[in-house]
Amino acid sequence: MGGLDALVFTGGIGENAAPIRDRIIKLLTWVGEFKVYIIPTDEEIVIAKACQELTKPTAQEMRP
Repeated sequence: MGGLDALVFTGGIGENAAPIRDRIIKLLTWVGEFKVYIIPTDEEIVIAKACQELTKPTAQEMRP
């Protein structure tokens, strides 16, 4: 691995488990300096939108 520009944590554990994030960051110190981001996610809405897209009728199904 030639380095790391950034490390992004998301989801339940990534957002809410500071001890786990800290341990991961400490284990990666050998790669040098890097930025750490914690990005809140709304996994339920992403899943709901994907399901809605999958169940949307096609143009052919909408014809009378």
